[in-house]
Amino acid sequence: GAFLFSALAYFPVLVLIYAVKSLHPAKENLEQFKRFHGAEHIAVGFYLKNKKIPALEDFKNSSPYHNECGTVYAASAVIFSAVSGTGFALIPEIGFLWFIVISFVTLLLLFFNFFNPFNPLIFFQRYTVSKPSEKEIRLASEGIRILSELE
Repeated sequence: GAFLFSALAYFPVLVLIYAVKSLHPAKENLEQFKRFHGAEHIAVGFYLKNKKIPALEDFKNSSPYHNECGTVYAASAVIFSAVSGTGFALIPEIGFLWFIVISFVTLLLLFFNFFNPFNPLIFFQRYTVSKPSEKEIRLASEGIRILSELE
């Protein structure tokens, strides 16, 4: 039972690894995706903060890493499922009340971590985000320009 629940808890990690590997089998495709993902972070973050389309210098002076990235949310879900699954498997040893306490504290820490400017889960973005090239910058700027006209 403990092995089954632990395996189920780590299942999202395996799905995430498989998805990244199968979606980007060629290294150049993965690198292009990472650069565009970084350009998207900079463009959207800059526009939401300043209500204007970022210039080339704004892209060069901004970091592509962002707290509100799907990678950070995915890492949080993986951590929570791993801790909860392991805690669920250990209910006979630790008791149901401790399982509830551990799950609640884990959720609380992950929630507060989203507002932490030094969020350690941003480390996972190193696998999905990088500094954009001029091509990705132009694409992201054009996308933000089009979206800003819709408002």
